[in-house]
Amino acid sequence: MPGTFEATDDLTIILIESDETYRGLMRKSLERVPSARRGLIVREYSEAHEALTDLPPDGQAVIVCGEKSNNASGFDRLPEFIRADVGPVILVTSHWDERSAAEALRVGAADSIDKPTAIENPAALGKSISGALRRYHLERSSRDLTKRLMLANKELEQKNTTIAEMTVTTHRFVDDVAHEFRTPLTVIKEFASILADGIGGETTEQQDEYLGFIADATNDLAGLVDDFLDSSRLRARTLRVDRREHDPVELVESAWQTLHTRAASKHIRLTRTIDDELPSVYVDRDKFRRSLINLVVNAIKFSPEREVVDIRLNAPSPGSVRLSVRDNGPGLNPEALRDCVERFHEGGCHTRSGTKGLGLGLSIARDLVELNLGSMMVQSTPGSGSTFSFDMPAGDRESIIRASKNRIVARDPEAIVSALRVKPQDPCHTNGQIMAFVSSVCHPTDVWLESHDGASIVGFGETSQPDAWKNRLLGAEFGHTHQKQQTGDALAIERVGTWSIREFSERHLLELLETAGVLR
Repeated sequence: MPGTFEATDDLTIILIESDETYRGLMRKSLERVPSARRGLIVREYSEAHEALTDLPPDGQAVIVCGEKSNNASGFDRLPEFIRADVGPVILVTSHWDERSAAEALRVGAADSIDKPTAIENPAALGKSISGALRRYHLERSSRDLTKRLMLANKELEQKNTTIAEMTVTTHRFVDDVAHEFRTPLTVIKEFASILADGIGGETTEQQDEYLGFIADATNDLAGLVDDFLDSSRLRARTLRVDRREHDPVELVESAWQTLHTRAASKHIRLTRTIDDELPSVYVDRDKFRRSLINLVVNAIKFSPEREVVDIRLNAPSPGSVRLSVRDNGPGLNPEALRDCVERFHEGGCHTRSGTKGLGLGLSIARDLVELNLGSMMVQSTPGSGSTFSFDMPAGDRESIIRASKNRIVARDPEAIVSALRVKPQDPCHTNGQIMAFVSSVCHPTDVWLESHDGASIVGFGETSQPDAWKNRLLGAEFGHTHQKQQTGDALAIERVGTWSIREFSERHLLELLETAGVLR
């Protein structure tokens, strides 16, 4: 019922009232309060300082403080009782109104009630005490939880700091080792090649076989070193891009000999399936090649000997080209399928000893594909092989812009994007020079395209601070090593648009590319 104390422990009431008559009436009202407790202990004091020196243990006491204790106001004493924190404090006043109630709450009282109500209505007094107790214990629990949370956060921060330091140390070690590996690895590879060619003398058939093993091992190690270094550059965001229009068939053909050699060393047959009339693609050639090699090497690693790995090029939808690498290995279970492209994660299934690695190849391939404005996909069934694929934007402007937008949305659906236009001040500066310059200064995810009339280039990227982007370009030096000049003297740079990614459409950037415009 309202005003009933719900707890079953004894409750101590600290009653402070200088007027003996009021104190007696208050005690009688407290004794009539409905209670489910085993006992209600009332301690009476005429002076606040006496009560302060005789407070019980915290948690099961309510301090009912009269408006005045001789010459001291109840408001003056409230902070002392609140700091003692043995239980909620209720102010009993002869002149209760909303203003005095608000003032009592402001200084920390759990509730306030006027004396006539407290004396004549035990149920109302009990309701005030019960509510004050509930709020007090909730606040205590909240404070305890907050304290524990702060301690847990501090411990987590310390652990995160330790992990971050260990991560930096580990990456630095990996980078150093990778660089140190290059020279001895090159020496081993070159001298193995000299022996295989017979320059150091005629070799037997068995020795040729052993030299083949050495060549395979050095190729594997060289690929691992490249993975380490690519991983380091990707992590530091220092890997630059040079996206241009390419024939996708020629791109595959350029890597075919390397892929064929790697497959032959593992007794794997490599095939190509290429659709007719594919459009050109807009990619960084080196990053495409590295992505392709990593996917094929992964397929070779998990394929049984004398199986087939098939590379396919097709156009699944207008505006994009897809490259797929299909193997006939053991396949991936759903959990491995979800995690297989995470850094330092192996696919979780291998058919023979010697296939275990560090799991960097697929992760790096995914990151390089994303730098080429594409996305990587995996299809696999345990026992039925796997297909790793990635899409590339076609070489037309609308497809390039759409692919860039899709990559930004994938990273941050609420992103802000901006566009800059750059035009040479001196006609001797070509757009090719400008493209090379902005690619070296800007983020690798930014996209730069030449305007239709060839008079300027327009850049599009994820930033809510286009002026900072512009100033970063202006702060860099433009030109060849022996002909450096301030960018502002060589190039005119204009901020031409800022949008939320949800509002942005391909038409915005296409319109900016239609003419060079007049730069202010």
